[in-house]
Amino acid sequence: RSLDREVAVKPVLDSSRTADAQALLREAWITGQLQHPNVIPVHTMYLDDGAPLLVMKRVEGHAWSEVLRRGRPLEAELRTFTQLCHVVHFAHTRGFVHLDLKPANVMIGSFGEVYLLDWGVAASTRDDAPPYIPRVRDLRFVIGTPAYMAPELVAAEGAIDARTDVYLMGAVLYELLAGRPPHLAKTMVASLASA
Repeated sequence: RSLDREVAVKPVLDSSRTADAQALLREAWITGQLQHPNVIPVHTMYLDDGAPLLVMKRVEGHAWSEVLRRGRPLEAELRTFTQLCHVVHFAHTRGFVHLDLKPANVMIGSFGEVYLLDWGVAASTRDDAPPYIPRVRDLRFVIGTPAYMAPELVAAEGAIDARTDVYLMGAVLYELLAGRPPHLAKTMVASLASA
């Protein structure tokens, strides 16, 4: 209020679910460590009646998945993809993998800015990460979006690292060229089997 600034406030979807609160806290902790032009800055985090709220920069724009449905020249999509490659590489240099890369998790701002969103399932590849940040070695459950998913995310066997994000980037590129994600199927089980 002191700066008369409009911000985005992200609450927990269901305050009764501990997993939702943990995902929001994880997103705040991780994005707080990723100061990059393609990551939405987090201003603060606070509790509202025990539920966390994340306060971040407000961005006017649309999800890349919406923009893809409207259709743009491939060259414009590849420019967006290049920005996505930059931010994913930056995260990897900081020891983080996103694990849910897809056009729906990319926001394109009104002035062409590109932001990678939804770091709630991200994890650290470093053993010395703070205890409140999950490590990829400890992931033992299926995470991500089946239509884009890497095989190691389906297996959930701990072989997850930066190469997982590279696979997901390849799945996004596949969608740009083929017009659909690589593991699109009629059922979630069929998508997982394809992955």
